[in-house]
Amino acid sequence: ANDQTEEMLKYHILPHVRSTPLVAGIFASDPEVPIKTRLERMKKLGVEGITNWPAMGFIDGIFREHLEEEGLGIQAEVTMLKLAKQMGFVTFGFALSAEDACIFAENDVDALILNVGLTFEIDDTIEKRNQLQLSITKAKEMLSMVHSTGHKPFSLLYGGYVTKPEDFDEFLKQIPFHGYAGGSVFERFPVDQAINAQVKSFKNIPFPNANSNTIPRFGNLVGSSAQMKNLFNLIKKIAPYNVNVCIDGESGTGKELVANQIHLLSPRKSHPFITVNCGAIPDTLVESEFFGYEKGAFTGAAFRRQGKFELANKGTLFLDEIADLSPHAQAALLRVIQQGEIVTLGGQKPTQVDVRILCASNQNLEKLVEEGKFRVDLYFRLSTIIIKIPPLRERSSDI
Repeated sequence: ANDQTEEMLKYHILPHVRSTPLVAGIFASDPEVPIKTRLERMKKLGVEGITNWPAMGFIDGIFREHLEEEGLGIQAEVTMLKLAKQMGFVTFGFALSAEDACIFAENDVDALILNVGLTFEIDDTIEKRNQLQLSITKAKEMLSMVHSTGHKPFSLLYGGYVTKPEDFDEFLKQIPFHGYAGGSVFERFPVDQAINAQVKSFKNIPFPNANSNTIPRFGNLVGSSAQMKNLFNLIKKIAPYNVNVCIDGESGTGKELVANQIHLLSPRKSHPFITVNCGAIPDTLVESEFFGYEKGAFTGAAFRRQGKFELANKGTLFLDEIADLSPHAQAALLRVIQQGEIVTLGGQKPTQVDVRILCASNQNLEKLVEEGKFRVDLYFRLSTIIIKIPPLRERSSDI
């Protein structure tokens, strides 16, 4: 791997580089050439930064244990990065777990590259948003553990469900990252123009507080009218408490933004925020969507799949358009809320789940209860607190 890196630098990268600093990856357990010799070669080539790549974090299980016992695991990477720093390189610790990230931070690397998972293209926008939230949750856990060591190194995001600049922007809104180290998102279309356009679009994402903004904001919510100030104050009051909330408002008033802000201000903010579009779940798929299924549970179930409740465990589950749930789905949801546990499709043992439920509807749930179209017991379970979002026509000063 290290020989290939040198060849690539000499013949494919350096001839095209102008003033951009180069960071090279070195496999720390190279049995062929001493690491010091390899680093000296990199210095002569003009490389300015070194990272542990390919990283040992990609290996796990018994094989990883044996490598660690022989001193060929993460300690070899730490030793290499320490030597590189002594030789004047900028050092980047590439970490796939919070434990590895902490080890690099405690050994004073200049920066961390935090890998938050593989990159997949997902067409379903809600599923994409949920997977992105899971990547954000993993990143939060990694950074939280790193900061608990007393170190706060320069931190870059790598991988995860980031396929568009907007995805990286969502990370920046929730996590204090200093930049994006890339991933397969830049390699999907190996054409110069496509890669250049993608890189430029990511570079155009503004960092928080990068420029002044006089628009009154509360998270992603915007408004300075009396109605919106009352809404913001109500969100602040109820967010810290573990109560279910029903968000009432017309289409387009920002019900999901309110739900997300409640989550971010709650003690559950470091755990997932999962969204479910209740109107898009066929009645026959309610159990598999809510509770997941086991491998072999039905024809085509080639692997175990987590349901929304399991994905949201210890976090927040936002049920959008809840009025569209069928009676069958309402009964299934009520059972989970009452018992605090789920049973996957094809499973035998119940699994405990700790989920705060926020729901939203553009229909009048009280009226649906009176008409017998929505269960009264479910309604009272969901609507411990009701928030009403004023439409823009009632607060014209916010335009």
